Amino acid sequence: MKAHRRLYLERYAAPETAAAPALAREYESVLVTPAFDEPEDFLARTLPPGARDVLVVLVANVPDRVARTNPAVDRTRRLGGLAGRFDAARNIDVVVIDRVETPIPARLGVGLARRIGADVALRYIDEGGIARPVVFCTDADAALPSGYFDAPREGGEAGAWVYPFAHVSDDPALREAGLGYELSLRYYVNRLAYAGSPYAFHTIGSCLAIDATAYAMVRGFPKRNAAEDFYLLNKLAKTGSVWRLAHPVIEIEARASQRVPFGTGPALARAPEALESRMDYAPATFELLRSLYEQASRGTFTEWPEPIPELLVAVGYARFRPSRWDRRAFHTWFDALKTLRFVHAARRWFPDVPLVDSLRSLYPAAAGPRAWNDALRADEQRRRGVVGVAPAGAGDGGLLK
Repeated sequence: MKAHRRLYLERYAAPETAAAPALAREYESVLVTPAFDEPEDFLARTLPPGARDVLVVLVANVPDRVARTNPAVDRTRRLGGLAGRFDAARNIDVVVIDRVETPIPARLGVGLARRIGADVALRYIDEGGIARPVVFCTDADAALPSGYFDAPREGGEAGAWVYPFAHVSDDPALREAGLGYELSLRYYVNRLAYAGSPYAFHTIGSCLAIDATAYAMVRGFPKRNAAEDFYLLNKLAKTGSVWRLAHPVIEIEARASQRVPFGTGPALARAPEALESRMDYAPATFELLRSLYEQASRGTFTEWPEPIPELLVAVGYARFRPSRWDRRAFHTWFDALKTLRFVHAARRWFPDVPLVDSLRSLYPAAAGPRAWNDALRADEQRRRGVVGVAPAGAGDGGLLK
């Protein structure tokens, strides 16, 4: 395990990793959070109640597209004052990595910020300053619950752990927008699970914990301005597994923003005024996906029902040349990204439909949006546990149940 970590640190880690200060004491856990234009007291809300023996790696960063005269730059610069002892009684300290004076290229965005923080955390783990070899990742808009740091240990061994979440807000309009967005996220993952996808998990950067060795093996967070969490989990699910935790629930503040091209902030900013106006993937698309997986489970890679062959062509199936024709090879190729592209391409045959219609059909006994959300969350709890593509030679052909 150390060999994988050290190879990554020597060859691939962000330059800030070596320059980070040495630790004066040891900690049980390490928490990584990027921050841009956040209040100086945000950690009081983010850290779990009763947390102890925690090192926070805070990456204070400004995108290079933000003018230096923008007040957000000064507000982010002031986060540097958090460095040092945060709570001596509980042994909680903060290491601040400064990417304010050297702004982050906008095209690399939050992916680079997360990578810098996680790489620094990996170095501290490798040096023995952190007892638990897990990189906990969150954001400044999250409130981490009691028991947060213990959840992976209770879940079981995995390459990564995904926490359950809920969007919250004191603003009624943002609360409703957050609920609509949450329903869309849950509907997609629910239908992936129904279809039999090994990639049926949420990909939210503030709800991740990553095994340190697994992080090194997939070469860290991709340097992207959005979806860095999606791409990292996609790799982790192929090289190992992802554990879907049932508890505790992370509360995410519903905030509309345009900091990234897509994700929670932009989705809330663009949210329709009424949930009834929100359109989403047609249920028939996931029936197609289910049929695809059923064929693959039987090892039949040529007898696809229509229009699956055309959809597979659209996602590059002609270039799929595995050394061994089995389910593991197929699911490694037909990963989370190709699944999403498949679903998008299926819109040609099955255009988007009102999300409320799909949810009414799924949960006819549930009375309205909050009841649908509760029902979707209950399904997620029932499906808790490990998913992903198993190591080669697994007796079930490669899929983890």
